[in-house]
Amino acid sequence: MSSINTLRELITTGALGINPDTRVILGFEYSDDVHHYTDDYQEDVFRESGIIEMISEFLTTGVDKNMLNGKIKQAIQESEHIEREGYFVDAEGDEYGFDEACEKLGLTTDEDSDEDANWEEAYAQMTFVPDDISDAVIYDYYEFNLDTSLEQYDHKRGSFSITMNLETTAAELLETTYDFGNFQITLDTSVAYLKLK
Repeated sequence: MSSINTLRELITTGALGINPDTRVILGFEYSDDVHHYTDDYQEDVFRESGIIEMISEFLTTGVDKNMLNGKIKQAIQESEHIEREGYFVDAEGDEYGFDEACEKLGLTTDEDSDEDANWEEAYAQMTFVPDDISDAVIYDYYEFNLDTSLEQYDHKRGSFSITMNLETTAAELLETTYDFGNFQITLDTSVAYLKLK
């Protein structure tokens, strides 16, 4: 049984006083041995960790909207490392290219229209999912709720870690469609902290 299914069962039965308002702490960590004397070791670990793909999925599975209050969407909007290449997702989960999104929103797209104004309106009304967020995540990781650390074994070698900790409620967690199987899920109950496998 997955951790999310276990959580659903605990809420349904009311076991240990767990209810929809129970605080949930989600922890993710990825570590890799590195040669820290090179300039690109951080980029390699970010790319191998799967965190870039995970953050993209947060946009389309409700995690950013329901649990992070749009923090990822805001970080993408403010990043200088994001291009206007990608697609938009509406509240129903349907995907649109830029022109299709403008059409869906009733925005004018002829040669006299203001493309920047249309972009801002589409961005405000829908969720933009960039084709590539890797540079934004690598260089602005703190804006995406990530922490990093380097443990140096000696002057060349070490271990580089990427961590993400999210706090939410059981109800908010169950509203997303993301599979948190690679996260440690901890419930803050009235009697103890309960870690789900």
